[in-house]
Amino acid sequence: MKVKISLLIFFMFFTVVAFSQNITVQTKVSKDTIGYFDVLRVSFEANSIGVTLREPYFEDFTIYKGSDTKIEQSYIDGKKTSKTIISYLLKPKRTGKLAIDKAVFEYDDKIFTTDPVTIVVKGDTLTNDPSQKDSKIFVSAQVSNYTPFCYQPVMVEYKLYFDEDIKPSTISFDFKKEYTDKFLIYSLSSDESITKETIGGKEYNSIIIKKDIIRFKDKGETSINNNVVVEYKTSKPTKEDENFEQISVKSLPVISKKIKSKKMEKTPKFPHDIQSYGDYKLDVIYPEFAKIRKNKIFEITVQLYGEGYIEDEILPQLSIPKGFEVISNIIANDPVMEDEKIKSVATRTYKIKPLAIGNYKFRPLSFYFYNEKTKQRKAASSKEFTLTVK
Repeated sequence: MKVKISLLIFFMFFTVVAFSQNITVQTKVSKDTIGYFDVLRVSFEANSIGVTLREPYFEDFTIYKGSDTKIEQSYIDGKKTSKTIISYLLKPKRTGKLAIDKAVFEYDDKIFTTDPVTIVVKGDTLTNDPSQKDSKIFVSAQVSNYTPFCYQPVMVEYKLYFDEDIKPSTISFDFKKEYTDKFLIYSLSSDESITKETIGGKEYNSIIIKKDIIRFKDKGETSINNNVVVEYKTSKPTKEDENFEQISVKSLPVISKKIKSKKMEKTPKFPHDIQSYGDYKLDVIYPEFAKIRKNKIFEITVQLYGEGYIEDEILPQLSIPKGFEVISNIIANDPVMEDEKIKSVATRTYKIKPLAIGNYKFRPLSFYFYNEKTKQRKAASSKEFTLTVK
């Protein structure tokens, strides 16, 4: 699925400025009319390898990727020709008529400039609107539950839809930082097989490109709002695209309906906050029969394990009695995926040093979770134990 495709792209819209010094510079763009979510390729060219391009300023665009410099050399009728091409990928900041300002090249203490270029950015991008019959490629986020409880796993499938004549080559995820900050997330492997699906009376090829399990830390209201960048080849250009290169790059928006998370209320029979969803067991491993000597370091391990995802911060902590010094407190957490389910073994290992002789009681630990199979609130608890220091 992720295949890098390199192709010499011929740009049909450009401006050229020629000079008597035999230096020619020009600005080329992939298309002079784009949609708001499209990615525009801009190249500044000079027919010399000795030129320097001043860093351009794109007031109306955000630089998505740049700068990519390419040197071309060839021989025509025995004469050597050279070319410097410096390219950028840009995303428009707004709709309307946007400007790409002149580019400035320097060569042999002389200045060479290109003409400005106007780009028309449409407000309604049919390419990314699945409700329109003219849609050719778009991404949909399919959410398994729009009203989850806090910490309840919610599946988000990112599915790419595209026409028969479109061949996706490279897919990358331009996810906002708020997305990773707002949720507890882990990803599942996705099946990359192509299936047929009908939306709005039109048949598309579809493929699941990403599967995320998200969980809310707190109650609130939000939506999935990300971008997926797709590079693809059009094998059958439409009439309006006949002068356009066949390799395209699109930044496709992915927006879901509102997701409202809620907190599971405590009850008189279960007056505890739910910390996770799954099925867990909790043990404390300690030197039950070994002799514990004053000033001799030993280990106690808290182990939480079962079906579900465990964050480091929710792993229970021992209440260490006075009379002990904690040397270290180290967490190991190794979740694995089995049959589309997360299984976890998380441990917190204490190295502690007894400072005084005596009998010391360690209170039991508890971990509160919800088992979706049995639809019950549950507690995993360890046993109280006593250690004797001699």
